[in-house]
Amino acid sequence: KVRYSLPNTNDGVVSHLLTPIIPTQGVRRDENDQSEYIFLVFRGTVDSKEKVAAAQTFLRDFHWRGIGRESYDKREAEILTMVERYLIETPSESITLHVAGHSLGGCDTQRALTSIAKMVAAAPEASPWKKLNNVIVTTYNGPRVNPTCNEELKTAIRTIAQRKENGEEINIRFDLDHIRYFCTQYPDHIQELGDILLGADLHGGT
Repeated sequence: KVRYSLPNTNDGVVSHLLTPIIPTQGVRRDENDQSEYIFLVFRGTVDSKEKVAAAQTFLRDFHWRGIGRESYDKREAEILTMVERYLIETPSESITLHVAGHSLGGCDTQRALTSIAKMVAAAPEASPWKKLNNVIVTTYNGPRVNPTCNEELKTAIRTIAQRKENGEEINIRFDLDHIRYFCTQYPDHIQELGDILLGADLHGGT
C-alpha cells in the first residue's frame, strides 16, 4: 500500500513510499530475517499523453546540470522526510528499505541511495536512521549520475566504516544492482546518458 507520496509540483519528480499490508512481508534473506520491509520507488520519464508531466520529465532527462539533478536536489529533503517519518513511526528496530526506479527514476534511485547513506553516516546514537539494517537498491535502465553524487556515496560509506571501527553500533548493509534490459521495439536511450553508474568504481568495478 502507498504510505506516503511526494506532493505533485509538476516538476517531474514522482516518488512513493510503499509498505506491505503485513509488515514482515518481503523477500526474506533467511528464516531468521524478521525485518520490516518498505519500498521507496521513483517513476521514470512520462509518456506524451500526460502533457505537463511529460514535458517536465523530458526537461529533467536533458538538463544541463545532469540528468534529473537540479529537480532531485530541490526535493531531496521531502524524499528523506518520507523515509524518516516512517522510521520514527514504526516500533520495529530492524528495517529493510528497497529503493527502485526505471530509466529517469533509476537516476533518482541512485541519488536517493547517496542521500540515505549520508543520513546514516551522520546519524547520532538515538537517530531513527539507525533502524535501517539493509538498503537494497535496484535500477532498471538507469542513466548515469554526475561524479559528485558517486563521490559523496563513497565518502558516506567510508564514514560509516570508520564509525564501526571506532566501536559504534551501526548495523547496515547496502546492496546495489544496476539492471540493463533491451527491447528493440521500445529502446530506452536515456540509459545511455550521464557520467557514471553509482558505485561502479567500488570494489574494482569500472
